[in-house]
Amino acid sequence: MGFTFVRTELFKFDGSTSVRKTFAWAKSGIKYVSLKNITGDIGIRRDLSNAWQLYALMAGNAVRMEEEKVVRVLCDEAVV
Repeated sequence: MGFTFVRTELFKFDGSTSVRKTFAWAKSGIKYVSLKNITGDIGIRRDLSNAWQLYALMAGNAVRMEEEKVVRVLCDEAVV
């Protein structure tokens, strides 16, 4: 079909129905912009028996470049 399907349950149901609102897009229809470079740090937590702590930070955003290439998909999970 030309799609890469990603299975997730992170999207909420639409009100009291069994319909989830999801979306699909073409790569050329969305633009991602990195606002900051990825930074990271590794350290030891003395308060947790010298456990290692990993920290990473990044910031970015995405925007629709072409409305026709981003669509809403309603998935009815009651249908078997």
